[in-house]
Amino acid sequence: PPAHGIKKMVEKLCKKSNVISYIDLHGHSRKEHAFMYGNAFDRKGKGNDYWHVRFLPKLLSKMSEMFSYQASSFTITRDKRKTARVVIGQQFSITHCFTLEASFHGALCSDKFREFQR
Repeated sequence: PPAHGIKKMVEKLCKKSNVISYIDLHGHSRKEHAFMYGNAFDRKGKGNDYWHVRFLPKLLSKMSEMFSYQASSFTITRDKRKTARVVIGQQFSITHCFTLEASFHGALCSDKFREFQR
């Protein structure tokens, strides 16, 4: 759905229950593996958001060699300020907002290329 529709849907969900995560799914053709973009939090900031936002990507990397924690990024560059993960995270105070990127091609695992299977 368009961005406005997504925001309305999340707003409605937040009124009914405690939304703990938002994940936007994307495919890409340039990088290998699957990885995540997460929002930036100050390491010395209030609470443990700096560590919390890194937990799911780290866990996924431990569970599958097709997921790369090293390729994941936890910054908000100028060109990403209006992405769904940033807007939803800031507007609704949801720490665990991600864009999950996965290669259209597959992943390099144990020195062998693996295609994603259906």
